[in-house]
Amino acid sequence: MDRHLNFNRDRDYARSQGQVLVPNWSRTQKPRLDTDVDHVIELQVLGPDWTRVPWANTFGNFEVLDEAANSASGSLIKEAIQRERIEQASYYNDPQWRTSFDLVFDRVEADGGGPAATSRWSDYEVSNGGHIDALEVMLLGRRR
Repeated sequence: MDRHLNFNRDRDYARSQGQVLVPNWSRTQKPRLDTDVDHVIELQVLGPDWTRVPWANTFGNFEVLDEAANSASGSLIKEAIQRERIEQASYYNDPQWRTSFDLVFDRVEADGGGPAATSRWSDYEVSNGGHIDALEVMLLGRRR
């Protein structure tokens, strides 16, 4: 099949499935990748009152991420928070740190993305069509 026809078919499929805003492809993998809309700053690090943070559940805090990477990162964050609670409980010799006190984070550090970095689309990339450009390059060998 002609690469151009293949691109048109996959582009039209993406449109029909509503995947122009939630693409199911990466920079290196053609459509049919399982993806999720994820929070850039995870709700769990904002604490139980995250609904009071106006930007927490808005487009600017969303990214499209490979489903497996999203699940794994959520678990890693949860484990890190639990470790921090245990450390604070030990430091202050107060077991209430394990469950009752709020943890306040003054910064968030990404680990560089690992293998999921090619399966992530930022809000900026989706807004500006970077994911469509990548699909064109992958399927046509160039941008149209």
